[in-house]
Amino acid sequence: MDRRGLFSVGLDAVEHAAVMPMQRNEHEFVDQEWAARLSLDLLTRYLANLHAEMTGAPVEPQWQRFFELASDCSQSPEHAAMAGYNAHITVDLAYSVSVAGTRDHHAFDFFRIVDQIALHGNSIIDSTRSAYGADLGPLWSGFFIGDAVDSVVGEGVGTTAMLRIADVGYNSLTLAHGFALQHQPTEVEARHRIHGLWGTIDQVLGGLNYVGSL
Repeated sequence: MDRRGLFSVGLDAVEHAAVMPMQRNEHEFVDQEWAARLSLDLLTRYLANLHAEMTGAPVEPQWQRFFELASDCSQSPEHAAMAGYNAHITVDLAYSVSVAGTRDHHAFDFFRIVDQIALHGNSIIDSTRSAYGADLGPLWSGFFIGDAVDSVVGEGVGTTAMLRIADVGYNSLTLAHGFALQHQPTEVEARHRIHGLWGTIDQVLGGLNYVGSL
């Protein structure tokens, strides 16, 4: 079985369960056209990297990491799958927020989308378990906030860091990065922050896999 589908199966499930029903309802968003631009750009980024992977073309670093893990059978399928979501949410979503021309008044629609995806998180868990036997449940249920992270970075350190991220709101952070990318004075710093955050999450995932918590 080709494990490069570990991200695709969850993406397909949540698109059908949450995203597409919203897109088809013309009364769902304040700005329907903006919501469509955001979703299309986000999906296109993954598909472009998938096509590049299949044809031997250059793949962006965040997706190259996913494909490497998915192709390495010594890595857990949970680790590989979560690397895909790290690429999708931490990096691609921030850039899609920028490309979609997001403004302050789009925040309501943005959080409406991510809230619906969160509410349908079980579709990701179920589809990934069914196709690959990988259990993402503990991670989607807040597994990061607790002993597993502390076992990697030190007692109390991981828990505090993840609680701070949860308090600020990971999607709020992504939205802020997307705003910053649209302005020349903050664009370069935003790029550094996005890829720095992606790298931090990637290291945590790797650490959890190393200690057997993934």
